[in-house]
Parts: sequence; structure tokens; C-alpha cells
Amino acid sequence: MLAHHALAVLPFVTLACCGPLIGRNPQLCNVGATASCCESVQSAGTPQVSDLLALLNVLPLLGNDQVGFSCTSLTGAGSTVKCGSNPVCCNQTQFNGLINVGCSPIDL
Repeated sequence: MLAHHALAVLPFVTLACCGPLIGRNPQLCNVGATASCCESVQSAGTPQVSDLLALLNVLPLLGNDQVGFSCTSLTGAGSTVKCGSNPVCCNQTQFNGLINVGCSPIDL
């Protein structure tokens, strides 16, 4: 009887754990990083960016870290992923994507 119930639930468990990868983008970024499309990407070492990050208390950053501004999450899978400006993987998202830190460019 228990086996009968387990077989009935199996398709739902499979769909939940192994369903489509829409929105996950595992091929784009390393674990812990977020695939984003940013309007601008600049070095944290530039005076304007470092001053802004200090004002917003977004620390610590290395001078060569890249910072993304006005970012949105990349969604989709495969060829459906689109970004008209700067596609990047970022380690931290601050202020709902207004500032993303630890970014590195990616190819779509």
C-alpha cells in the first residue's frame, strides 16, 4: 500500500526537483553568483564609485572589483536569455539590484 502511494507522488517530486531551468541559469554563473543585466558596470576603484559605495556602506570591496548599476536578473534558458546592455555574474546584490558588487562579464 505504501509503495502505491509513493508511485503516485513520484511524478510531482520529479517535476519539483528537476523541472525546467527557467530563471535558474546554472550555466551562466558559479554557485552563489547571480546572472544580471546591468545598465552600467564600473570599477570599484574609480573615485566616484568608491565614494558612492562608502556613502551607502557597501563594503568591503577591492579596487579592481566590478560594480553593476541598475541591474535586473536574467531569466530564461538557453537562447531565450537576453540582455541589451551588460550581462554579468555578481556575487552580491544591494538595494534590489540598484548596485551589484563582485561582477564579472558573461557571454550570452
